Amino acid sequence: MKNYGQGLLLALVLLAAGCMQIEQDLALNRDGSGVMQLAYMTQEGDGTLAQQAAREFLRQSLTISGGTARLPQDMSDAEIRKEFAGYAPWGVKLERLSTERKAGRMVRRVTISFKSLQGLTRALLPERTVRLSRDTHGNYLLTQQPGDGASAASRLASAVADDSNPLVPELFKGFRATLRVTAPGRVVEANAVQAEQNTATWRFDFDQDPQAVNRLLQQSMRLVFDGRGLNLTPFVQSAGTR
Repeated sequence: MKNYGQGLLLALVLLAAGCMQIEQDLALNRDGSGVMQLAYMTQEGDGTLAQQAAREFLRQSLTISGGTARLPQDMSDAEIRKEFAGYAPWGVKLERLSTERKAGRMVRRVTISFKSLQGLTRALLPERTVRLSRDTHGNYLLTQQPGDGASAASRLASAVADDSNPLVPELFKGFRATLRVTAPGRVVEANAVQAEQNTATWRFDFDQDPQAVNRLLQQSMRLVFDGRGLNLTPFVQSAGTR
């Protein structure tokens, strides 16, 4: 399990090539289970020579010990289903998967259920440290932090942080990502661009912010929500462990 499960945010960024749009919605239930819905659209085909060069640059940036980095859009539905079958021990299940190809674009929609937030973290975010704790006011604090500089996400972030590299804008132009988390209690505090009732939203738009991809890979997410009536199990899932 080293393609889709390298880390969900990393997998999303790897899809970039030309115009790329991502919508990710995570809904956490009162018992700690939940559902994640993911939709992404990307351009298919080789694209321009510049885009081909940019994608090769991306692959080379992620090559590990002579291996070849494979982009998730190259995976078939059957391969993705097989990948998720390996996450069953952590209570993570691929509920629905659909892929539509039209006018040179691929639109893929994925619905994932999980029995616990820690299980989801172990399966799909192994390169990030995720912590769920409870403060003295009874609120729950959910944080997510990037791993060390040796992680694939960190290596990619370093590669795309160079504004002088002409391949970077070619690779990520049109890239937009919207990530939402809906908690089982009212949002008290979040470092998101928008927080309303139980939902916090983070947005990353490369055309508006050349560092958007780097911020997505290196973001430290913080979400505090009302814990009244909830009895979620605190946990710490450290980067690099499963």
